[in-house]
Amino acid sequence: MGRQKIVIKLKKEITMSRTSGKSNSSRIKSPMKYYVRYAAEKGMFEYWDGEKAVHFDELEMVLMDDRKCISGYNEKRKARISSNRVQSTAKEALKIRCGDEILMEGMYNDLKEKIAVAGGKFTHELFVLANINGEFVPASVSFAGVANGCWIDFLDQSGGKFGLYKSVVKATKGEQQKKGRSEFYTLSFSTDKLPTELNDKANEFNDDELQPYLTQGQQTEPILS
Repeated sequence: MGRQKIVIKLKKEITMSRTSGKSNSSRIKSPMKYYVRYAAEKGMFEYWDGEKAVHFDELEMVLMDDRKCISGYNEKRKARISSNRVQSTAKEALKIRCGDEILMEGMYNDLKEKIAVAGGKFTHELFVLANINGEFVPASVSFAGVANGCWIDFLDQSGGKFGLYKSVVKATKGEQQKKGRSEFYTLSFSTDKLPTELNDKANEFNDDELQPYLTQGQQTEPILS
């Protein structure tokens, strides 16, 4: 479920709705323009522009909805780990793939040890309007590993995702940490006021494109970050 009814108090009250009852019998392609991930080893965000990886230090975004999934890489098979997206890992089953092969199916709690052995990580995939090159555009943002842990902590501090729908969320490189021989950077989050024009843009995109895409049938498309 996307955003519920949120009211932002600026000069006047603005009603923000992130739900849609629209449906479409034909397959809707992803409306995301960018697929962004946080590279904890570099402390930078990155996306693929079709030719090369583009890196940047700070991410500004307007959250519209989110899903849980599995992402990663299997070194032995030299293939990506991916899964379907779910709203609740406690209520919905996961189908884990390595490349084109289905590795396992079932509930996350029953599979999490096997997922880790295969190279998969629990991942939050956020559907946002992200500030890319000075313009807020539709993007998928994936947080796995340490980034996922930082996001969960931030959600708890913010009262859940519904507490973030009325803000612009900013994410930047946090503290450097070390685990074994691996060094990585955490993520630091903050919020800023959501301008009326950007709020309206998020509402329109969410209702007209994002929710019809997310709610078509049972979402099985793996993340493409």
